[in-house]
Amino acid sequence: MYKVIDLFSGAGGLSYGFSVNDSFKIIAAVENNKFAQETYKNNHDTNIEMMANIEDVNYKYLLETYGNIDVVVGGPPCQGFSNANRQKNGLISSNNNLVKEYFKAIKYLNPKIFVMENVKMLKSEKHRFYYSKNDKKEIDRFDISLRNERIIISEHNIFRFDILIIAKKQTYREYLVDEKLFKALNTLNNKKRDKKKIEKFLKMNSGRLVDLMKKELVTYFKPEFDIFNRAIENKTYSEGFFETLEQFVLFEKSMKILKEIESNRLIREYDEGDDIVYAHVLSYSVIEYSDKILGKDYVQTKNVINALNFGVPQKRQRFILIGIRKDMLNTDISSFFNYKSEQRFTVRDAIEDLEDIAVNISNLSSEDGIIKNNTYEDNEYRKKVCDSKKIYNHVVTKTTDVALQRFKLLKEGQNFHDLSKTMKNTYTTPERTQNTIYLRVIYDEPSGTVVNVRKSMWIHPKKNRAISIREAARLQSFPDSFIFKGTKDSQYQQIGNAVPPRISQILAVEIEKILSE
Repeated sequence: MYKVIDLFSGAGGLSYGFSVNDSFKIIAAVENNKFAQETYKNNHDTNIEMMANIEDVNYKYLLETYGNIDVVVGGPPCQGFSNANRQKNGLISSNNNLVKEYFKAIKYLNPKIFVMENVKMLKSEKHRFYYSKNDKKEIDRFDISLRNERIIISEHNIFRFDILIIAKKQTYREYLVDEKLFKALNTLNNKKRDKKKIEKFLKMNSGRLVDLMKKELVTYFKPEFDIFNRAIENKTYSEGFFETLEQFVLFEKSMKILKEIESNRLIREYDEGDDIVYAHVLSYSVIEYSDKILGKDYVQTKNVINALNFGVPQKRQRFILIGIRKDMLNTDISSFFNYKSEQRFTVRDAIEDLEDIAVNISNLSSEDGIIKNNTYEDNEYRKKVCDSKKIYNHVVTKTTDVALQRFKLLKEGQNFHDLSKTMKNTYTTPERTQNTIYLRVIYDEPSGTVVNVRKSMWIHPKKNRAISIREAARLQSFPDSFIFKGTKDSQYQQIGNAVPPRISQILAVEIEKILSE
């Protein structure tokens, strides 16, 4: 049997195809989310070694214990990839180190074949790593191309402090207030001068906010805190109050960007022009990094695939990179990338038989499953996924009255933006809401990309309720016998993060052909 290691395994979608193929045996998996771990253990061989932290994996032990590894699969988190001017959720995430950990594992384990799955945009030039002191030697040794980038620290003069001097002297720590205080003032600033919303927020949080300002050790902001305290005490919010609050929040955000740059040891040079303070930095492509780091030993084939082509009722595009060691007799995996299912399936094919089965609100009530007569008729898709006499995880979150009103107003294919203005008033910036929010999926078409459909509030095609956990799993091609564990939100997230098992089954067959030559 061919030995497989599953990195960043999640619930186990990518490895599922190998686990049900008699030619493969999964010997170890790495996953740090406790609920995904629980799901994985529940649906895979109990003898699999489960590890939590990729950085703590002892590859020497794995090789000594199990011998040579044939296949490594994994989908390292993609949130860490940065576009140089993205500032919304932080510029740099520790997750980009996890991608490097994946490639480090390949170098150490030297499998015959490796598979990496990720977002389709990974193939684009927007997904890049920043050049830092941490990886300078490696990047220089492999002669990886570098591109000039500019990270904006501050877009205009704010406050009475010179941000460029702070940046060059690296004194940003002196200006960073307690995170709880920043979050409270940032939330207040996000009320966009709406006095009703501000009064409502302060009615619940004024005591805590005043207490946090009293306890704050950073003394630079006493004049600003005096203004905030007077406004809270007198319940009067002048233009001066709003301007001071906005300036304070912008300044703190600038300090946070400096902290990210310095704590990640980016190679940078600070400058300013037209009242903009920025950092000159360098970046390199994730794809080129992979090509250079592993190119000597592996033939790498990469492309974006669409789940629809693999018999999944979903238009889901993902990037797949497959590396085949150069000493293998066959290094051609094009058959996988060119795969085209004879049939295209729809949402109806996947979930229509669940329409009249009552959903549960409680996770506990679904653990024993719901007995169901499996009547496939001529439905080829359900023949593949309906492998259990019981239905598990047919669970939804409790629907609020407002959400139910919205459900009733939307037809198949419509979403949040099709609602009237009065039905959007609970959203601060409704115009920025994605088209996938409050989407009533269309029965006779494939679905869009299944993400966390609870957060997106996807609606059943016919029923005025959310798509259940099991229905989301069906759209992802998980069989009914595959039972998800953890909180409801975690289960939805596990499904949204997963590689559709149908894809991994086809992948395992194609890899088996190459290994058997």
